[in-house]
Amino acid sequence: EEDLWRYISLDHLANLLRTEELLFRRISCFSDPFEGSVPKAFVERRREIYEESDSHPDHLPNVLSAVNKKVRDSVYANCWHRSNIESEAMWEHYGNSGVAVVTDIDSIFESLEKEDQTILIKEVPYLNYYASYDELSVEEQSTLKQVLEYASSDLLAPAIMKRKSFKHENEVRLLRPEVELISEREYEDVQANIEVDDQEW
Repeated sequence: EEDLWRYISLDHLANLLRTEELLFRRISCFSDPFEGSVPKAFVERRREIYEESDSHPDHLPNVLSAVNKKVRDSVYANCWHRSNIESEAMWEHYGNSGVAVVTDIDSIFESLEKEDQTILIKEVPYLNYYASYDELSVEEQSTLKQVLEYASSDLLAPAIMKRKSFKHENEVRLLRPEVELISEREYEDVQANIEVDDQEW
């Protein structure tokens, strides 16, 4: 089992020791402007899946776009690097002449057991954000299919997708959602009343 590393500044370490709490940041505040978005091929394949189904309204893509924006603005994350060795690249990007905190997944679970809030632990998939589905390699298509499979039942999926250029981070995210995924007013704005089993919700 690989270790989990968090490279932090001395100020963050002092805050961690003082509060005994992990720092969660809203993903829209992360430096990567693609946080909370989904790849081009993901959008294409998702549209094709819905077009093949008679049970989804035509405006569902607009609803999902609204949900993606809500996720970006309402989900908080605490990020860890999974590896059995120290990473020079992670020191350069996140260490800030600070320290590395090293733990494992069992310890993370144990530390979160008493939390009142829901906290999810997710591995980050690294995807090609720019290519159409047919332009992806066989490996990239396989990864995308896996992501599509769980994204169909997990509306928080955009909170963990990242571009392949970040693959060296080998990231595991703790997610704290503080989100009512989409309000009634926003449903009206995108002209969406989704029917499931003939019941509106």
